[in-house]
Formats: sequence, structure tokens, C-alpha cells
Amino acid sequence: MPVNVADVLSRASKALSDVDEVRWTAASKLEYFNDGLLEIAVQKPSAFSRTVELPLAAGTLQTVPEAYSGLIRAVRNVTGDAGATPRAGGRAITPTRRDILNDQFLDWHSAATIPYARTVQHVIADEFEPRQFYVFPGNDGTGIIEAIVALIPDAIASPITSATAAPLDRVYFNALADYVAYRAYAEDTILNGSVQRAQAHYQLFQQALGIRQGIEGAANVNTTNSRGQA
Repeated sequence: MPVNVADVLSRASKALSDVDEVRWTAASKLEYFNDGLLEIAVQKPSAFSRTVELPLAAGTLQTVPEAYSGLIRAVRNVTGDAGATPRAGGRAITPTRRDILNDQFLDWHSAATIPYARTVQHVIADEFEPRQFYVFPGNDGTGIIEAIVALIPDAIASPITSATAAPLDRVYFNALADYVAYRAYAEDTILNGSVQRAQAHYQLFQQALGIRQGIEGAANVNTTNSRGQA
């Protein structure tokens, strides 16, 4: 169930003791809400995920389309006709580390050493370049993979109605309400104790995201040891 925007703003208004929107306008709270969506997208990209098909370029280096903020997981190769629904299944793709490939195949980026192919065996991601990843073997430019990617959330536009929803699961309801309250207090330099209140709400926001990250890490099917390393 998606998050109801009006309900989040109402909860935040109660936390701020500003249900009549005397101190903070509805427009300001909606701006904070949209900032909260982006903050969650940065801190926890899997909150905005979608399974898509990604056509691959020739070579080892691949780039995620601009509509997405990064690659979360490469699932499988896709085969069959482009118009077929559902698409035929292909070989599963497993993650690997760059140093392992470098040790085994020093020139694995070169087609002369490892011939390029349509089918991907491994994917190498880089946390410092979330919109780029490498494939092994290098692709011949005809490959398509099924992947889970992180979306960049669009801003919620006013006016807000009772049916307005954000593209985010309801489990993030409290986190968003705390983020709105945090931003409201952080930008109010006159209210006594606003700095401390802002810090308290931001800690609750981060704790909510951290708990979700911990749950997902424990349930990650890609983990191979007790430390959660793939």
C-alpha cells in the first residue's frame, strides 16, 4: 500500500502542534515531504525500486538510464523476441568482485582476451559510481538483462487531496512524518528548542531507515557469509 501524502502531513502537523498551519504553511510541509522522498532515495535506494529490462552496450562498462539512480541487482539474461510477454527466461546473473576478476583475467576488459558475448555471467557494481556497472564477459551489444533498479522519485505536486499517494510503501510513513517535522524545526530559528527537536526527529528518521536496512540485509539472498558480503 502506498503512502498517503495527506496522512503523513497531518501526522507531522500534530507532532509540530501546528494542525491549523499557523507556523508552517501547507506548501512548506509539502516541500519538506518531497525533500524526504529524495533523502530516502539517497540513503535507501531500494525503497524506490522497479524491475526493468536493460539493453546493454558493447563492452564491459554499462550505464543505467538517467531515469534511474542506480543498479540494485542484476537478475538474469533475457532472451526471445522483444515483443514477447512474458519474455523467455535466460541464464541467471551472479555478482562478483572486481579484484577477483583482475586476479584471474588481468585483461578481461579486452575482447581479444575474453571474447564479448550476448550472455552476461557476472556483474560488478561500484558503490562510488551507482549508475555504472561492469559485465563479464563484455557484451557484444545485443544483450538484454532483467534488473532491479532504483528510481528517482518525482515531486508530489499540489493541491493535495485525500487520495494523493507517493510511490513509496506505507512502511515509510513514520519516517516521512519525522522528516517533515525535522525540516520544519530545523528552519525555525525563533522557536525555543527547535534545534533539539529537529535533531530528535532526524534521529527517528534515520533509525527507521536503519532498521529497514538491517531487516533487508538479513534477508538478502545474495549474502554468502554471516557478514552479509556477496
